Amino acid sequence: VVNRAGLVVDETVFEPFAAALASIGEQERQIGVAVLDLGAGSSDLVAYLEDNLQVAVSIPIGGDHFIRDVSQVLRTPEADAELLVEQYGSVLAEATAENSVIEVPSAGPDRTLREASRRTLNEILEARAEDLFSYVEKELARAGVLGQLIGGLVICGGVARLTGLADLAERMLRTTVRMGLPAPLYDLPEELDEPGWTTAIGLLLYAQRLRLHRQAERESVTAWLRSIFE
Repeated sequence: VVNRAGLVVDETVFEPFAAALASIGEQERQIGVAVLDLGAGSSDLVAYLEDNLQVAVSIPIGGDHFIRDVSQVLRTPEADAELLVEQYGSVLAEATAENSVIEVPSAGPDRTLREASRRTLNEILEARAEDLFSYVEKELARAGVLGQLIGGLVICGGVARLTGLADLAERMLRTTVRMGLPAPLYDLPEELDEPGWTTAIGLLLYAQRLRLHRQAERESVTAWLRSIFE
C-alpha cells in the first residue's frame, strides 16, 4: 500500500520495539520490563532484562476480539458493540452493580433497543482479558523472566484505556502494570498523548535514530577517505 502511494518503505520494525522506544527508558530495560502492544487483530509482547531482549512474540488476541465477543453474546452489530465497550466497559465484572442495565441496539433493520445487564457486558470483557494475560504469563514464564521484571508491564494501544485492564493484569501477573504513554516531545498535541499513539510515535523516534546513525556512518566513511587521499 505504501509503495503504491509513491513512497518507499525504508525499513520495517516489529511494533512493540517501537512502542518500547517511546514508553520505557534504559534503566527500566536494565532492571527488567515487558511491553504489551495491544493491536486490533493481535497483541505483541517484548520483554527486556539487563538491557537484553528476552521475549519477542505475537499473541493471537487483540482489541477486535473483545468487540467481537460482545457483538456475538449480546447479538448486536460490531460498531454498536464497540460503542458499548467504550461507554460502559470494564474488565472487573465484580465491581459492576448487578442491577445496572444498558441499552443494546438489535442487529435487525429496525434497530430496536433492548435492555441488557451491564455486568454481563463486563463479564464478557473480563473473560477475554483473562485469556490475554494468561498468554502473556505463559510467554514470560517460557522465557524464564516471570517474576524477575522489576519494571513490571507497560500496556500500549487503544485497548489499554479499557477500565480495570491494568488492575486485572497486576492481579494475574503479580507485578506492577502501567499505561504506556508516548515519550514527551516538544509541542506534542494533546490528542496524541494517548496509549493508542505510543507505537506511532515510537516509529518516528526509531526513524530519527536510524537517520542520524546513517548520517554518522556516511560522515565516518568520508573522513576515512579524506585521511587516505589527503
